[in-house]
Amino acid sequence: MKTGNIRPKQIMHKGEIAIMKMQKIREIAMTWGVDAGKGRSKQDIIRDIQIKEGYSPCFETKENCDNDCMWKADCLGKK
Repeated sequence: MKTGNIRPKQIMHKGEIAIMKMQKIREIAMTWGVDAGKGRSKQDIIRDIQIKEGYSPCFETKENCDNDCMWKADCLGKK
């Protein structure tokens, strides 16, 4: 099984804000071995993935962000 090989270039397009759908988030979670079962919120799943990626679990907790994780556009795009 592949683990953690989905990178931002495969998800976001230059100049666009990409809001990921839950199906895609669950696929990414599976590659990282993160529980994405029914009942878990998008935020909780993404924060668990961020930990696996080596980032702090900060999805939708900040107004500004210096991290360059794959969730940045989705996270800050809603603010």
